[in-house]
Amino acid sequence: MSRELKELHPYVQQKAEKLISECAAAGINILVTQTYRSIAEQDALYAQGRTKPGKKVTNAKGGQSYHNYRLAFDIVPLVNGKPAWDRLDLFDKAGEIGKRIGLEWGGDFKTIKDRPHFQYTQGLTYYDLQNGRVIKVSEEKKQEPHWAEKHFESLKAKGIQISEKRFDDKITRGELFAMLDRIVK
Repeated sequence: MSRELKELHPYVQQKAEKLISECAAAGINILVTQTYRSIAEQDALYAQGRTKPGKKVTNAKGGQSYHNYRLAFDIVPLVNGKPAWDRLDLFDKAGEIGKRIGLEWGGDFKTIKDRPHFQYTQGLTYYDLQNGRVIKVSEEKKQEPHWAEKHFESLKAKGIQISEKRFDDKITRGELFAMLDRIVK
């Protein structure tokens, strides 16, 4: 099993680096504990709690984990330089940051909650990956800033305090920001 970011798909490596950076900016230091896993390593993890001693840690057999395709990584928050496996609050904050930057988070899994786990699949299933499909970064849509973003920033610069930056209400906040921006000097 690897801990090296370079073992990840290049796009997933960028996402992992962004997660590390954004978590640090939020005051959470994280350590990547696993990146790529071979099929044999995945099978050994799957055996844990089944045919080998220990607690079950995965429902994924070899070939059924995004780690096997270099699309997943695991983390642990560090507190005073030491792994803090019991700090669920820090895992949850890292999970929210990960989701915000476009990663899927294992804390949202329905069966085994896997808070350390992050993945980027672009909607591909294990079957897709087993049959040679790969993520295509060029197909990834770049998010353009919302048209109202400039008005929001302008109002902020003028000292108008707005508690949330959302542009999708019935009368959209974007429309409201645009109207206020025109009248506030």
